Amino acid sequence: MLHLKIGICDDETTYIHDITSHLDQYMIQNDVDISYDTYISGKKLLSHITTNPDSYNVLFLDVEMQEIDGLSLAEKIKSIQRNIFIVFVSNYPEYMQDSFRVHPFYYLVKPLSKDTFTNTINDIIATIDSEHKLVTLLCTDKAEETIDIKNVLFIDVEDSKRGILCFHFFDHNLFAKGKLSAWEEKLSDYDFFSIYPSI
Repeated sequence: MLHLKIGICDDETTYIHDITSHLDQYMIQNDVDISYDTYISGKKLLSHITTNPDSYNVLFLDVEMQEIDGLSLAEKIKSIQRNIFIVFVSNYPEYMQDSFRVHPFYYLVKPLSKDTFTNTINDIIATIDSEHKLVTLLCTDKAEETIDIKNVLFIDVEDSKRGILCFHFFDHNLFAKGKLSAWEEKLSDYDFFSIYPSI
């Protein structure tokens, strides 16, 4: 089951509440697993993503913010995590054309309507399902991590006695319980293959 991780950044708490209310309703009505964090500071969001680049699949960003505007923030974030879905939320539709330079998924105008918001989340999920293979790992530290298979370089055995696998990415590793044979079958459609007998 897809676990959608969403970050919301707006320096006006009223609009943050508006988005989280829509998300809560969406989860109840569609039985979708969504977690979200909220930020009133673009700099704090950027700092978090700089140290945790895979924190979110989707970001809802206000365009007009005092510390750093949403367009500049999106540019910096895209340089760290280029596959993230950016949804701009603004009172100012005239900024829409400027937003194209960071290739947002959507540009929504405040106040948000329920139908528009629902359609946006539906489209994001459909795009992820068609373009990405996301799986959730229960790591050895008990934290859940949703990963995109296309970002995995290779998987090997870290500790055969305890059944611990190491998932290697470009910039970090994750450790989770499992068997190579199970992952070999799961990833057979994604150009992964075993270079030695599975354990």
